[in-house]
Amino acid sequence: MRLTSLLLTAALFLGAAPGTGADTDNDRGGNLLVNGSFEEGPDAEFPDPDQPTPSEDAARRERAEALGRAMTRLPEDQRTALVLRFQERLPFEEVGRRLGRSADAARKLVVRAIKDLKDDLRGLL
Repeated sequence: MRLTSLLLTAALFLGAAPGTGADTDNDRGGNLLVNGSFEEGPDAEFPDPDQPTPSEDAARRERAEALGRAMTRLPEDQRTALVLRFQERLPFEEVGRRLGRSADAARKLVVRAIKDLKDDLRGLL
């Protein structure tokens, strides 16, 4: 999946973003942080290398929120075309039918919307 698709999906589902625990968390050195103090030794939990760090998670949420704000600035037909294409995963023929346009016109709406989003978010992506 391309970056644009991932960011659109993240913006559309932003409310479901996972957070970090308030009382326990792992530092990157493999020590378990419990209520502000480190536990060391064989029982300490190591961070999952496949999980984002808190700062990576915060940066992802920030980008998704910026994308969500940028989407609200798009014309309604472009925004609707993006939702139909990326959230509902409809083919361009169905997007066009729902918007009262041809598949080619729907494709152009999506391309134009992505270009406008990239221009609006320049420097953030």
